[in-house]
Amino acid sequence: MIRKLVNRLAERLIRRRGYSRYMATILWRDLCEDLLDHEGATLRDKLWCYRRGFLSESIHRYGLDAANAHRYLPYFAYLKMHPLNGAYSHWIDDKLTLRHTFDAYARHLPGYHYHVRKGRILRLRDCPHPNDAEATVDEVIGLLESRGRLAAKPVSGSGGKGFMKLEHREGTFRILGAARSRSEVSELISGFDDYLVTDYVQAHHLIRRIYPETANLLRMVVINPDGHAPALIASIMRFGLAASGAADSAGAGGIFCGVDLDTGRLFGPRRLVGRSVEPVGAHPDTAEPIEGFVLPHWAMIRHELFAIGRAFPQLAHMGYDIAITDDGFKIIEVNSLSDIRLGQAIAPLLEHEPAASFYRSRMH
Repeated sequence: MIRKLVNRLAERLIRRRGYSRYMATILWRDLCEDLLDHEGATLRDKLWCYRRGFLSESIHRYGLDAANAHRYLPYFAYLKMHPLNGAYSHWIDDKLTLRHTFDAYARHLPGYHYHVRKGRILRLRDCPHPNDAEATVDEVIGLLESRGRLAAKPVSGSGGKGFMKLEHREGTFRILGAARSRSEVSELISGFDDYLVTDYVQAHHLIRRIYPETANLLRMVVINPDGHAPALIASIMRFGLAASGAADSAGAGGIFCGVDLDTGRLFGPRRLVGRSVEPVGAHPDTAEPIEGFVLPHWAMIRHELFAIGRAFPQLAHMGYDIAITDDGFKIIEVNSLSDIRLGQAIAPLLEHEPAASFYRSRMH
């Protein structure tokens, strides 16, 4: 009870400083976790970081100090920009709405088949079954059996939280790689609350050579402040590991690396170990080299994302998570305010234009 009152008061005070209700909750949570983490930074270090708008993890991840802090976009200032796309943010932040917003670009989206909410299953526009009767769990399982793989993920949220890979191979059902009975799969689907069931997207065969068990998503941040000249300002590539399970996110232990914005060449592979970022050579599980790998379809992906940007001039900032496939790419999700913390370990956002001017114009 006391903890709830303290949290409520703290979040109210943060909101008075200009943060949205949603970001006030996130900032207070992150501050509490950072302050109570006794490893790697003294209280004096933490307070130094907080006064400059950073969590103390930045000391280890960026080598943050008084001489270089001006190169990095402060995390607190970035959260304060929410909602960065204003009233239009929900066009992309909500995954169900995204499918309708990007209908003209549906070729670059996975098939959206079902929306499961509080036990009710609703067919979506890509579902192969006609919408002339109530959809059932058995119907969803039948689609899984025929397709072999499906993805399930929450309608809201980012960073892969809540994602599940559903499989049916050689007569066996699997959830996140673990064998399950049909009844267990049925129970799982019935219990989904505000989940989407979509096609599972398999990565390009060359990317699967580096690591085949995860989607290995590409993050691309595109700004379009004037509505007609979109620009790519940041990109990182992620690879899973056996230790990261079904996730390729850095927070789950996966590998992340920089992407040359002009050529699509990967550089600087590394992974998060505790509070620090450590370099990686070849992939630990496959021994495949990562440094110097050139992402397939890079020019085409840039071209298509810029076309989307011009089609939606209301959206000044879009963080895409993309799966590169053998025949193109699929947009897995788009966020108005995608996480910037690890990406800045590779390329500080206030170091180059046009990113520096874009963010500084929105800092207050």
